[in-house]
Amino acid sequence: MQPKQKKAIYCILNDEKSGDLIIKVSSTENILVGVDITIVKDDRKTVKENVKIDIPAGQSVKRRLRTPAQALHMMHMAWHILCCSNNPNVYEGEITIEISQGDEPVIINGSDMKWYLDSIPPCSVSVPEQFTGNLTFIVKEGRKKGFLQ
Repeated sequence: MQPKQKKAIYCILNDEKSGDLIIKVSSTENILVGVDITIVKDDRKTVKENVKIDIPAGQSVKRRLRTPAQALHMMHMAWHILCCSNNPNVYEGEITIEISQGDEPVIINGSDMKWYLDSIPPCSVSVPEQFTGNLTFIVKEGRKKGFLQ
């Protein structure tokens, strides 16, 4: 059964934090995952960056985005996930996407970006489970130093 994205997801970034944006994708044991992540501008047509990630079964992989976090305001991140089981007796598993800015996790509003799947096909049938989703980046301005601060 494919997960359905029910509502808008927002990723809140802080313009005062330094550090690149890091995407971490994880899977549970026996589940192989491929993710195609696309960063698009607010017109939803212009591709700013594309990242492909292959996750070995039971592991996690991190990728650093080239686009600076402060430049992502109102841009969108779309993902297309393919997965299959390398063990025909295992058809359940979990896939997680985590985002951090530097060493700190970012705030994700609307979803925890974790999917539990209960009908993952074996890789031997060459028809992977697949699903998509997206989020919008919002860069939160930090407190500006004023006259009395």
